Amino acid sequence: MTPKLFRFCLLLLILGLMSCHPYAPMDRLEKEVFLQFPYEQYAQKENQLDTLVYYTPVTLTKNLTTIETFSNRLAQIQPTDKWTTDKQALYQELSRYLSELETYFLAYQKDPSIYNLGGRLVQVLNQPKTNTEKKSSNCLQLLEGATQFYRTAQQCLQQAEPDRLKLAIQKQLATLQLLEGELVDSLRQWNLPSSQAQQFDKALYIANLSCKDYVAYCNSLLFEHRDAGLFSKD
Repeated sequence: MTPKLFRFCLLLLILGLMSCHPYAPMDRLEKEVFLQFPYEQYAQKENQLDTLVYYTPVTLTKNLTTIETFSNRLAQIQPTDKWTTDKQALYQELSRYLSELETYFLAYQKDPSIYNLGGRLVQVLNQPKTNTEKKSSNCLQLLEGATQFYRTAQQCLQQAEPDRLKLAIQKQLATLQLLEGELVDSLRQWNLPSSQAQQFDKALYIANLSCKDYVAYCNSLLFEHRDAGLFSKD
């Protein structure tokens, strides 16, 4: 056997032993899970106050299908008493993370109250260390994204939970009060340049219409559920 062939056979042996290691399937799965769904990406998204968080129907379906595949693979891995404490903890952590991811993405299909422009605007307005220029910029960006935000919500909510519809409507009515009250007052206090004030007026008007359209959508779903006997009228 030549030295080159010997090294090749040795490499195959090492790879074979690694693949037979009891932790190998879980280690591979861990890498795939956090590569596909890095925790920092979603945490960062939630903390970006100038961004309305939502996903297209295609993205939601794709992510949920991938999560289901990962969960099925994890279920096929059977931890034993011989596993180290660290590996047993990792198994539980993977299981918990996949469950949290599933809950996170399902909410965008089932919970109409998760689409809440007003909640995001309040977060921006209540930032004590943010200057007026940054606040106004963030608010304008949120308002200009409202139409696509609520349009996508209606596309995604094919499985809207009846008991969340009332809450969703309450949140949107609070958003309308904010758009017509506190936010308008803030704009006056900010003394924005005329051109920017005009941008805000247009964005406020369109966001108001989009929010009202979403209220109508949620009300229509609520009536459908009531007619079908899926929701109590009390």
